Amino acid sequence: MGKEGLEPSRLAARDPKSRLSANSSTSPVPIREIISRWSSNVNNFDIMETIEYSREKSSSLSEAKLTRIIKLDGVGKQRKRLTREVVLAIRELMRQEEVSDVTKDLAAFIAINLEAIYQTIDLTVAAWEKRDYWVKADRFRREWAWSGVMGAEMKKATLNEDWPTVAVTAAKIASKLGNVQVSPRHRMGKPWEGAWEQLQLKDRKE
Repeated sequence: MGKEGLEPSRLAARDPKSRLSANSSTSPVPIREIISRWSSNVNNFDIMETIEYSREKSSSLSEAKLTRIIKLDGVGKQRKRLTREVVLAIRELMRQEEVSDVTKDLAAFIAINLEAIYQTIDLTVAAWEKRDYWVKADRFRREWAWSGVMGAEMKKATLNEDWPTVAVTAAKIASKLGNVQVSPRHRMGKPWEGAWEQLQLKDRKE
């Protein structure tokens, strides 16, 4: 990913404890630079040039039979939509050169979606556990456990307006979703609009 147009001073932002203020809403934000550095080293996650998502086909007949038996399309489709929206939001977050209302909406949206993704885990594994597919259920829980942890990290950093931490956390999330692809011609629009206000409201109620 290119770094054209980045000021030399932004390179100092590789450490969240750099001279840039973590809580300033007016200082330049190293979000693009930090995500670029992290994502270039983890799972070859190319946020800017993702292509249209294609369905994975199971090569195992037993897995295909299990899919037919356990009808989890609703939850699975919801999780797929949520993850694609997160990838889209990270792509847009990477373009942010300074803190704005859009930056806040994007970070808040990622936090909210990760929490929603984490909540789908129990719904998915419940049907498996009823049929004693304990190994499959445990493996799935471990596979998606990160969504709860990183969702909480993103929420805390966003509410504290700790933008270097937001950038680093976004890069970590990007590495987890390296196989999720979004078409440049997607029709998701801008689902993050209003997310900052929503996150603040939710935090006041908790």
